[in-house]
Amino acid sequence: MAAENGDRPLALITGASGGIGEAFAHILAAEAYSLVLVARRNGELNRVAGVVTSRHAVPVTVIDADLSKEGAGGRLKDALDATPSTRFRVGHDRDRVVAYAITGVAGRYGYLQRVAVHPAVRSRGWGRALVADGIGWVWRHGADRVYVNTQLENTSALALYQSFGFEILPAGLCVLGRSL
Repeated sequence: MAAENGDRPLALITGASGGIGEAFAHILAAEAYSLVLVARRNGELNRVAGVVTSRHAVPVTVIDADLSKEGAGGRLKDALDATPSTRFRVGHDRDRVVAYAITGVAGRYGYLQRVAVHPAVRSRGWGRALVADGIGWVWRHGADRVYVNTQLENTSALALYQSFGFEILPAGLCVLGRSL
């Protein structure tokens, strides 16, 4: 899987917390790929990310997900395939990944496809920084409107998005949009 990530190719590696997944992470990092590492064992996944980053100095995004659960792989693939141009941003606190965003552009529309912040660091500005960065990125790529969706009961996320000027759209689910 490849996506726009500056001048580097991007690789998504599942089962990256050990074994062949970890080996592929080192092989691709040695060839200057940016990496998205996915596995269910968060501690081991962060260990692999730390080793890969220190040895190869490449950007690494960690996604703690159990892809054996029904629908998990499809949801991840949907986020990655949803737009022709996709970018990953990662928030690091020392050696830990604490937040990430997947942002995409399709024609004149931008999408904040995933914004996630670890519960231990919420309300510290990570979400705000990722949303601001994503809006800027889609604008620079020619979008004149940006969308994000969230659950109506996620009042913190709604407040964050609305603070950026997003408005709830009459779509039957909680989709927010704003002009750029």
